[in-house]
Amino acid sequence: MKSASTPPPSSPPSPPTVIICPGNGCGNIRRSNWYGLLHDKLVNDHNIECVCENFPDPLHARREKWVPHMRAVAEKHGADSDPDNVVLIGHSSGAQASLRYAELYPVRGVVLEDNVAIAARLAPPHACTKSYLTSTNPQTAVPTHHSPPIHEIL
Repeated sequence: MKSASTPPPSSPPSPPTVIICPGNGCGNIRRSNWYGLLHDKLVNDHNIECVCENFPDPLHARREKWVPHMRAVAEKHGADSDPDNVVLIGHSSGAQASLRYAELYPVRGVVLEDNVAIAARLAPPHACTKSYLTSTNPQTAVPTHHSPPIHEIL
């Protein structure tokens, strides 16, 4: 009787490439909001490939322009040359575009962010114990879910 051969161990998947999808109105994404800071932190501190480049039609964020652009970026930069091995980090209209993209194409993950939450997670751990949505009345500020730093959820 032949013994069953053991298949070779499969290697773990490569870490995904992160694509930062900005809110509309960003003429220079690297200098807008927290996008450049997050890019540099992921690349320099955590050795995670991250794409942070300008999107077409930055003032209106039209689906017919942004989703094909995101696919082209994924095809060019996807980890292991796999356009599905990407994590989209979307902010504002970039969050909408990320969800629209994920309706059409497989992705490794989607992270939807707001300025308050990302700023809290980029800060040193001792700097913030809770992040809050902005409100003109401090009594109505709503605590947001405090999740781990982005590099830990990739």
